Amino acid sequence: MSWSGPSSLIVLAIEPDFLAGVVDETAHLLNVELRPTWTFEDQHIIGVMRALHADLEDGSPAGPLYGQSLGVAVSHYLIRRYAVRNTREPNFRNGMPAARLNRVMDFIRQNCAKETRLWELAQVAGMSPHYFCELFKKSTGFSPYQYSLQCRMDRAKDFLKSRQLTVGQVAEATGFADQSHFGKVFRRFVGVTALEFRAGR
Repeated sequence: MSWSGPSSLIVLAIEPDFLAGVVDETAHLLNVELRPTWTFEDQHIIGVMRALHADLEDGSPAGPLYGQSLGVAVSHYLIRRYAVRNTREPNFRNGMPAARLNRVMDFIRQNCAKETRLWELAQVAGMSPHYFCELFKKSTGFSPYQYSLQCRMDRAKDFLKSRQLTVGQVAEATGFADQSHFGKVFRRFVGVTALEFRAGR
């Protein structure tokens, strides 16, 4: 690809094995072949890429989980709309089985201080990343990254109430890179600063 002069482009590159592993029907394949399509504008892909850019600009408050979820979403869309071979959409009516859901939720709570990966959660649930995301939200009302961030904020509030850790230590204990990033996310999520929350308890 080459061009000259001012241009506004979105360049999307996806590893073939990432694309192939998104849905159950294609997970056994080494890659997924997409139909060649040129000079088109897909608003769905543009929307996902803008959401990813906004998350990166915001410091990725949920860690890699949100970006990976967006990657899975756009990959699933590409497979459904542009793949050469058709795949069948399974029909999940009742959400994720309770035992699998509880196993995943326990894993998220126990690892809220670490950067959880979408592939880890899908593996715990025993399903592909796309269907894991779909069923988790259907069962809980939250996307995996929303639930993970909620757990981190709940843990942070518990630490702040106990007054045994400084705000910086709370940030570290809940998996944030630094106190400034933690403070920004906490205030947006809870509505007050960490110090104001602690003072009010």
